[in-house]
Order: sequence, then structure tokens, then C-alpha cells
Amino acid sequence: MTNNGQFREGVKDALPVVLGYLPVGMAFGLLARNAGMTPSEAGLMSFLVYAGASQFLAIEMIYKGMTWLPIVSATFFINLRHFLMSSNLSLYFKKTRLPVLGFLSAQLTDESFAVAISNLPKVKNSPPYVFGLQITSHLAWVIGSIGGALFGPFIKISEYGLPFALPSLFICLLVFQLKSVR
Repeated sequence: MTNNGQFREGVKDALPVVLGYLPVGMAFGLLARNAGMTPSEAGLMSFLVYAGASQFLAIEMIYKGMTWLPIVSATFFINLRHFLMSSNLSLYFKKTRLPVLGFLSAQLTDESFAVAISNLPKVKNSPPYVFGLQITSHLAWVIGSIGGALFGPFIKISEYGLPFALPSLFICLLVFQLKSVR
């Protein structure tokens, strides 16, 4: 398969993650807006940090008026698990240069790791597949965050079940993973 074909395959396999990231990103954007961030700040945070659990915690800490040091420290410790996940995935990229591995590691999330690990034949020595998977997921997260920050003031959280968005993402991934086992 060509690099373009592998990339497109990664984009296709990212769709379950996208379906989860859009509502969860919107929930984040809504909370970011409630904490005083603008839509562009919420989008920039989602682009640069790209770690949902850390971002939700950071927004709560910002809302409570905490300084940057505890926010950065908490984010660092929450994201330590990504070192383990990226170390695991790096075993499948023996011929890949270090800068490419660094980019793949920076884009890794729990959800993209779950999809990648359940599609190991597509992952092995195929950075284009993983790029497609991760870039598509990242874009969905940023778009959801900006959308939530823009339209959040018009949404009643209790009516749309946004607090259930994150658990529903993991349920969706589990269902897709179980289907791929068959």
C-alpha cells in the first residue's frame, strides 16, 4: 500500500475517535468558556496541549484561580502515562527516524493508542497510517473545542448529556474493538 493509501486508512480508522472527540471537545470548549477563555484560547489550548484529562483538570484549576505551577505540574503527572504508551508503540517502528517518532509520540492519546494497538498489522513500520489516525483525531478535538466555546453559551448542558460524553467515547471504542476481533 502506498503512503497515501496508508494515511487514508488511518483517517478511516480514526472515525470512531472523531465521533467521540467532537462532543467531548465541545464539553471542554463549553467549560473553557465558562472559565473565562475565548474560543481562540480554548482552540489553542486544545491544539498545543491535546490531552483531554489534563485540559479538563487545568480548566477547573484556572476557574479556581490557581497559579500556573500547580497546573503545569498536574498536567505533567497526568500525562506521564503517554511515555509508556509511546514506548510500547515505538517497538513497531524500528526503521523510523527519531524526529518522526517524536511527532508520533506527541500526537498520541489514549484513544489513538487503543485504535493503533488493535490494528497492529496496519501500524507496523507505517508512520503514514499513524499520522492519518492521529492528525484526524487531533483536528476533531480542536474543532470540537472551538465549537463548544463558540456555541456553548447557547447549550443547556443537562439537556444534551454532555457529562456523559467522555464515558460514551470509551464505550464506542470498546464496541469497535470488539467488532474488529470477530
